[in-house]
Amino acid sequence: MSKKKDKFLKFDKISLFFEKNPYFSAIILGILAAIISSLIWFGLVVLTEWQVEIIAVLIGVLIGKAVLIGSGNKGGAYFQVISIILTVVSMFFSEYLISWFSSYKYYLEKGIGTLHLFLPLPTIAEMVKDSLYNNPLTLVFFGIAIWEAYKIPISMKKEPEKVIRKKDKSNN
Repeated sequence: MSKKKDKFLKFDKISLFFEKNPYFSAIILGILAAIISSLIWFGLVVLTEWQVEIIAVLIGVLIGKAVLIGSGNKGGAYFQVISIILTVVSMFFSEYLISWFSSYKYYLEKGIGTLHLFLPLPTIAEMVKDSLYNNPLTLVFFGIAIWEAYKIPISMKKEPEKVIRKKDKSNN
């Protein structure tokens, strides 16, 4: 067999595996979307020094779409739960990275030293809580993002269309 055929066979096997395991593929694609969208939000804040909360909504949209694609466009309640959980974790992580960077920058400016990225979980939770307390509008955008993550993976099954038949004029 040629190398080209081998590559296609491997891709077909992977594709078939994901098709047979929609929950697994929805979780994997959702996690990838969560990581990428979190890093994009963090990167934009670092580059622009502005925390634009509308990006939080995009996190919910991207994760919702990724989970829907991973489900094979089937959607449904379980996929909605997966999407919501990944969105909440992603936004929490993003908010932590943004708070951490702000603190890190402050520590460097004051000559206090550095701040480790991996802090104890209670410290991380406190940093996120303080950040949300100082900017409560962020919670509104978090809510919108969670709503988007909820509504996008809704079941895509369509109800059968009703066929309306016209009376045949010749059979009156």
